[in-house]
Amino acid sequence: MINKIKEFENMLRNYSYAEILDYPRFIKQSTRDVWGKTICRIGKDEKGNYYEDRQELENWYVTVTITKDTKLEDIVAECKAFCQEKDTQGISLEESENYTCHQLCDWRWLEGEDGKIIREGKHLRGQCIEYYATLVKYAKILKDLEV
Repeated sequence: MINKIKEFENMLRNYSYAEILDYPRFIKQSTRDVWGKTICRIGKDEKGNYYEDRQELENWYVTVTITKDTKLEDIVAECKAFCQEKDTQGISLEESENYTCHQLCDWRWLEGEDGKIIREGKHLRGQCIEYYATLVKYAKILKDLEV
């Protein structure tokens, strides 16, 4: 099982990003207004006065379970569906030009202090039988402000 986990780690780290993130992204993606975990934007009200809009990024994540029977394709499919849903949030293509996904960075595998993206989960009789990996993005989709 340990060899399979090392293989999964390498495959997730090196090959899965392109497959997971292979979906249409019609909402603008931006890191421009993000400062740490805060989005700072400047808008203009009806009277022409400028104002500051501050909002916190959301923590979007999906944790996948890896067992001896897990296939990479299953992880890719689960993560891809989750990422696509979060990156669009039901906003239609026609509406999308008025929205921006403010993000710290794009989707990434969460790494432990040791640099590994797969961590141990359930144990049975002293042996690990389940492992976990978490794909994360700090972002928030907001309607664009008038400026």
